[in-house]
Amino acid sequence: MVAMEYAQRITALQSAGIALWDVIGAASRQGSLDHKIRNEQPNDLREFVVTLTHLHAIALNGKKAVASAKNAFIGLPIEILSLPSSSAANTLDVSKKATAWSGLARYLTTSSDLHSRK
Repeated sequence: MVAMEYAQRITALQSAGIALWDVIGAASRQGSLDHKIRNEQPNDLREFVVTLTHLHAIALNGKKAVASAKNAFIGLPIEILSLPSSSAANTLDVSKKATAWSGLARYLTTSSDLHSRK
């Protein structure tokens, strides 16, 4: 997907039934490392998620996302996947990242799957 234009990436994600949103709505941070995040204000993910009747799983990208969202989904009948950060700052071997992220494959859909669910 890296070689795709932004609009193409969004279309590809939507075609696979994937939505992206930030766990943190606002914060202050010096630099790009998650451990530098201060004064975070979370997005109201629970309110958003309960409106998504076909949602089966939520994948959280990295430890900070998991820590920030840990209470938002308690009691919801949705699988929560805690994935290693995709950031280059995460020094976990890329093959281990790929193995962890490949767990998402069972949740991916095709465009025809999405249309048949409506």
